Amino acid sequence: MTDPPENETAARKIAKGRSWKQISSAMDSTDGPLAEDYSAELDLFEGGDIDKHLWAKCLVQADGDAAKAKWQYIKDRVADAVAKRAEAQRREQEQKRAELDAEKRRIEQVAAEKKKQTAESLRAERLRAEKEAAKKIEAQKQQEEDLTFVVIMTACALIIAIVIFFIVKMAAK
Repeated sequence: MTDPPENETAARKIAKGRSWKQISSAMDSTDGPLAEDYSAELDLFEGGDIDKHLWAKCLVQADGDAAKAKWQYIKDRVADAVAKRAEAQRREQEQKRAELDAEKRRIEQVAAEKKKQTAESLRAERLRAEKEAAKKIEAQKQQEEDLTFVVIMTACALIIAIVIFFIVKMAAK
């Protein structure tokens, strides 16, 4: 018997310790039947787990020869197992794709919501800054008015003081 190719040996090493479900789900849909498929189907047949319709078909095709029908039956069941595994893999990939699409939509929704919240917070911040600026301008105007009042009052007091000074000086002469 020849040694298996190096990549096949590596694949066997990787597959060692993994469950059938893990191995079969990792298979590419173009992979053919595995040795385990044949032994599993033979065990099922010998255990009495037989698809009666397929068995009848195989018996008819083998012209009633049970031995030939048995091996054809196992070949057909193995082919079905490969097809079922490929279909399960396709469904799993579709499910993963759907989950990824749903996650992508959820992320896009979250991003849109954050963008909306950011826009709203920027709008609120701008409004707050505008109100604050308006308050500062109003306070500045009030300070200018207060200063103008103080300057006018000081000027009036100065004029009154000068007038009183001249009156007193004139009265003293």
